[in-house]
Amino acid sequence: MILLALTIAHPNFILILILVMSIPRVFSLFRRKSKEERRYFEVTPLQRSSMAIMYFGLVALLVFGMNLSEIPHATLS
Repeated sequence: MILLALTIAHPNFILILILVMSIPRVFSLFRRKSKEERRYFEVTPLQRSSMAIMYFGLVALLVFGMNLSEIPHATLS
């Protein structure tokens, strides 16, 4: 709804493209799910929390690696 209102208020090619590309996803949210699709969400809280810890740990390691490999701007000239 927000994207639609923003597209109407400020027409933009990118907003229209995002809106058009999201239509199939919106329709799939309201259709009946198969047994396999419902089983996809059978994840224990321990599995979810461990994946969250690994994901945010990866983000932290990547940020740390970016800071280590940063070249000072003064040495580039």
